[in-house]
Amino acid sequence: MNVFAMRMKSGEEVIFRTEVEFSVLEQSTSKSKLIEIDKPVNMMPVENKVTFVPWIFFSKSDKFTINTENVIVFYRAQEQIESEYRRMTSGIIAPALA
Repeated sequence: MNVFAMRMKSGEEVIFRTEVEFSVLEQSTSKSKLIEIDKPVNMMPVENKVTFVPWIFFSKSDKFTINTENVIVFYRAQEQIESEYRRMTSGIIAPALA
């Protein structure tokens, strides 16, 4: 799955997984299109770091369908942020190296 981020009209910055290719996402902001996203998480800056906060707190599902008319821009997150997001959402806990 691809990992991308988006800035929504509400001001939220959300990182998520999707099967959709980036070029399709980029073109969809000028149209009203429904896309499926998986494991969306709000990114919030706190003391020169990024904190991840659940996008929707009480849902049983990790998959959502959004309308791209609510998105200002889709983008690729910085490598360190994407790496931390993948680690956090993969369900695999890697052993710490000594």
